Amino acid sequence: GSLATAVRLYGLTKHYEIHVVDIERAAIDGIELRPPLNGKLAIDPTPPLPYAAAAFDVVASSDVFEHIPHALRNAWADELARVARLGQVHTVPCDSRDGRWESSAVDREFDAWYRSVFGEPERWTTEHIQNGVPTVDELVGAFHPTTLRGVANTRLWLESMRVQFGPPGLLRRLRFIMRYIARRAEDDRPPFKGCLIV
Repeated sequence: GSLATAVRLYGLTKHYEIHVVDIERAAIDGIELRPPLNGKLAIDPTPPLPYAAAAFDVVASSDVFEHIPHALRNAWADELARVARLGQVHTVPCDSRDGRWESSAVDREFDAWYRSVFGEPERWTTEHIQNGVPTVDELVGAFHPTTLRGVANTRLWLESMRVQFGPPGLLRRLRFIMRYIARRAEDDRPPFKGCLIV
């Protein structure tokens, strides 16, 4: 949905068609079908996808693979490769042996903070912890990327999540934005929360 909005904002609706797929019908029911969004489909959580081989030029996902049970990840990676004609782009929280990516550690820290503030777990972070985020080695083996880049410094990510989920307040959010602008270069330094896979 957000990708379709971005394509509209940049005036590119004549150049792209977007099809949204999700395992949760509620996630896509509210999305309005208008160019460039030309299709939406709720699917079964196990492959295959109901599309022909090379049905799409590019397949993209954002923060999906950490929610897929470990045993199904390679099957889904193969299925996305099957329906992608030109390539794939994904963002995925992940871990690495060298400490360059440390999603699990910062997820546990955010989970502890969220539970202390709200008295219950946050749904998506709980899934990260239960499923275990992919490792960089697993992602390289599954996707054979031409590019793998770090995304979101863990400290800045954690600070932004506390602002997003913390008590509402315009002043609080403005302070974070000002701090982020001043520290923006840190976002390109490890340890990273996730990676961009191309």
